[in-house]
Formats: sequence, structure tokens, C-alpha cells
Amino acid sequence: MMPKNLMKSLSVAVFVCITLMAAAQTKKSKSSQPKIKPPTAITETLSGRGPIITIIERGDEGIPLAFLWQLNADTVLKKGDVFREMISFPGTAVLNRFMADDTTALKRSTDKEYKVTSRFVSFSGENTSFSMTEDKGMLILESPETHLKKQFKVVLDKARKNIVKLQDVETGHIYLPAPFEGGSVSG
Repeated sequence: MMPKNLMKSLSVAVFVCITLMAAAQTKKSKSSQPKIKPPTAITETLSGRGPIITIIERGDEGIPLAFLWQLNADTVLKKGDVFREMISFPGTAVLNRFMADDTTALKRSTDKEYKVTSRFVSFSGENTSFSMTEDKGMLILESPETHLKKQFKVVLDKARKNIVKLQDVETGHIYLPAPFEGGSVSG
């Protein structure tokens, strides 16, 4: 006969082996694992950041985007009247405004290469930096110093990869793509 201690040890060992074999044979159910949804595009979920800002930040082959409005009409400008505005995006939004220094008469031009600044002997300029946000297809620029806000309706191309034009909601001025006129931008 076998001693009692050996019998107890043997039965415990058999019990452990049977338990381990039974546990090894049970498969984990796939339905018990949570399903993970793929993340949505970050540009769509972050407040104030969307496809318009993404296009602006991407630029044009490393060159910042710029948009130009200039007056092209038969009119007389008084000192201080704005006749040209350029919005460029070298990291932030910068609005360059050009104003008449003297009373000046302008004639409408049909020239495709028309530059209103060539009609002036002297003019002054003003630069303002803005932070950018986006809301419902509108580009919103806000000056950190003055808290002045400018809103622009943005028109994208059919592929939604490029900005075709910006329209100032307040003035109705239409800004068309133009070459960037600032200095070199490192980044």
C-alpha cells in the first residue's frame, strides 16, 4: 500500500493537471473582445480646425498661400482709402492693407496683369497678424491685440483640395489666389 502523504500529493497533482488541461481547451470567445472603431479624421473633430485650415497649412509646394483683392474701378480715392488687400498665410494669417496717401483718380483696367499699386506715386501700408479658426466652411481671422474678427466665406475646388476664392462677409470683397509676396519662410 501507499503512504497517505504520497496519496494526497498524487491526487493533488492529478487534480492540478486536469484543471490545467481543461483550462487550456477552452477557447476565448471573440465576441467578448470589444470592437474598436477606427478614429475619425482629426481635422473634422477638432474645434476650429477643418479642411480649410489644413489646405492653408499645407500651402502650395512649400510656399505659403496668398489671396488678393484690389480695387479696379473708375473712382476717386481720398487719403486713407484702402485700394488693395492681401491675405497671406506664412504660419499665421497676415493682412496687408494698402491705402492712398493723397486723393487719387483711378480708371478701370482690362489688363490681366493689372496692379493697382502702379497707379500711385505714393501709398502707405499696414500689416495685421491674425489667428485662424474655421467654423461651418467659414474662415475666421481674429487679431490677438484688438480682437477684431474678420469672416470669410471659402470656396473650394470640386476635389476640396484647393481654395478657389475667399469672400469677406462684411465687405463682399473677393480675394483670389495670388503669388506670395512675403519673405522666405523657414519651417
